[in-house]
Amino acid sequence: MDLLQQILIRNIMTTEVVALRPGDTMADAFDKMKDRLIRHLPVVNARNEVIGVFTDTDLSRACKPHETEAGWTYNREELNAYSIQHFMTVDPFTLTPEDTLRRATEIMARQRFGCIPIVQAGTKTLVGIISYIDLLKAFLRFI
Repeated sequence: MDLLQQILIRNIMTTEVVALRPGDTMADAFDKMKDRLIRHLPVVNARNEVIGVFTDTDLSRACKPHETEAGWTYNREELNAYSIQHFMTVDPFTLTPEDTLRRATEIMARQRFGCIPIVQAGTKTLVGIISYIDLLKAFLRFI
């Protein structure tokens, strides 16, 4: 059995997940991404069930950034005017903590996913997230 098949997602996933609610604004998403230096945010309902994913790509498609002396930024009024629920990926693909690094890697490469929310088996309850950065860290650590 290859090493990627032996490593479980629970051993490499991020468990302190920053998430959004469907009514959050683009400004909420931008602030969380900027403050935490992340690019992917799961969207959860009141029961912490995954209902979507919102990414920096979704943000830049919805609101065009502009360049300033400090770098690229967004118009705050425009960000506050839009809810993320209209731009998020609805009902995203998910994995469980017991899935393998091999499965996550194959799916992310084939589907060109930047992240996959991790849910409790048999539910949609968010328990983690795995991004391409987590995969790279795992390869450095285990391979």
